[in-house]
Amino acid sequence: MAAPPAQRRVEILDAAAGVFLRYGLRRTSMDDLARAANISRPGLYLYFASKEAVFEAAVRQLMAHTAATAREALGGTGPLAGRVVAAFEAIHGHLVGQGEGARHMAELIDTARAMLGDDLDAHERDFRAELVLAIGDARGAGGLGGEALADLLDLVSVGAKHRSASLDEYRGRLRRGVAAILGSAPPSA
Repeated sequence: MAAPPAQRRVEILDAAAGVFLRYGLRRTSMDDLARAANISRPGLYLYFASKEAVFEAAVRQLMAHTAATAREALGGTGPLAGRVVAAFEAIHGHLVGQGEGARHMAELIDTARAMLGDDLDAHERDFRAELVLAIGDARGAGGLGGEALADLLDLVSVGAKHRSASLDEYRGRLRRGVAAILGSAPPSA
């Protein structure tokens, strides 16, 4: 039995994300996308008018997923450092250790920014606001709180993302940085 159209759309976009990482947007064709999603090219056109439409929908799906996962992590229970690490992993972890896909990342990010600039900005602002709210009255190294801690934590995550070759390396760097900033023991896995 075939998946419902909404579920099939999600499956197509999940498959498309891998294709875009592998080939970049310019080198990806609708044939590549259809093949990866195990659908005919005409069938793919029933869902999306162009590869740009597939790309935009894939980025929007990823944004929705990362936002929900980060929100859940920040709102969870347990030590603040562990929740912060889980939230940043949700936001940045999918960009780490892409191997061959890393060479297309700049093109994909530039294209996403051109297509969805305001929405990407809102996504980042919303995450930052949720992070500040989760930090609450916590005080980190040097007595910093709220906004300043959120800025430092974001810098640690971005730096770890760019300097790590694997997700495990990113997690380790992120844990150590979050622990240093929040003045706590590094959160475990």
